[in-house]
Amino acid sequence: MSANKSSTGTKKAVSANKEEPLSGWRILTTRASKQSGGLAAPLREMGAEVIEIPTIEIKPPSSYKSLDAALGNVAKYDWLILTSVNGVEALFARLKKLRIAPDKLTHLQVAAIGPATQREIEKHGRKCVDSNQLFIDGLKIPISDRIGEEGKGFEYILHGFNPERMLIAAEAVGLGRAAINLAARYANERIVFDRQIGKNQAIQHPLAQRWMELFGQADAKAIEGEHRQPLVWIPPDPDGLGVETA
Repeated sequence: MSANKSSTGTKKAVSANKEEPLSGWRILTTRASKQSGGLAAPLREMGAEVIEIPTIEIKPPSSYKSLDAALGNVAKYDWLILTSVNGVEALFARLKKLRIAPDKLTHLQVAAIGPATQREIEKHGRKCVDSNQLFIDGLKIPISDRIGEEGKGFEYILHGFNPERMLIAAEAVGLGRAAINLAARYANERIVFDRQIGKNQAIQHPLAQRWMELFGQADAKAIEGEHRQPLVWIPPDPDGLGVETA
């Protein structure tokens, strides 16, 4: 879903009352046609102009072979996990098609991904556990399966927090650097009106700002230490811009 303020909506927003907080906003929704109404209606009630452009289409699978086989042997299963409202609808529609009574599922523990999926399951008369909520109390684990000392679990977890934070941060910086390289290369290669788009300040300035945010501190520390500077930024000039390996 995306939104922008319409040019004619600015004045409306100033005079909008509390009941229409989105007055003057134009909002694009991309849900499937069948499901967009549930989102569009409350947005319109709040004064927004809603444009529905579905980018998702719900279609049946090319083959039901695997699903039919599982439903035919459902007595051998212990859990049923449903991940979406669409999945719930498809399951019960297939049960009806195969003339399998929903009572055949009563022995299963049912888990749902999200409250909307849970509500849809309950419409069919089944109770389920919302998988967003997990409670474990009094779970007994054999000594042979225990790792470390009893009562030290939280302390062990703490030891992994800092390395995990650094790993995620390094991954994010690496992705950012790869994106800068790719964007700079594209700016040098893309020609519009016989001119590299990288020669335009509208492209140069955002790239330069992103580079400073990503490389500024890291490269300053690299210069002070023994590590080589990983990348060198070529400042914008009449010939274009770019990023090259040091």
